[in-house]
Amino acid sequence: MSDFILMMQLGEQHRQMMDVQLGNRRDYAFLSERHGAAVANYNNLLRDYRNLERLAKQRIAELERQLAEADLARQRAEAEAAYERTNAAMKKDFAEQAKKEPFAD
Repeated sequence: MSDFILMMQLGEQHRQMMDVQLGNRRDYAFLSERHGAAVANYNNLLRDYRNLERLAKQRIAELERQLAEADLARQRAEAEAAYERTNAAMKKDFAEQAKKEPFAD
């Protein structure tokens, strides 16, 4: 009888061990699936980040170009204004000089 009880206990232990192994397999499969999903999510996030980084660099380059154009336009306007002031001053000086010393023929 004790052999029978021992065999029953061993059978029960074997069944429990098999249940644990099955549970471990299920856990591994679940974790493996979750890991795969996490890796895919990470790869998607990385791709999105790189796309955003590329777009940001393009936008920065565009803004820098616009800033350079605006600065160039400002410099041109300043140069034209300086030219106009100089031209007006020269005309005034010539007019004053002509009043003081008319050209002799």
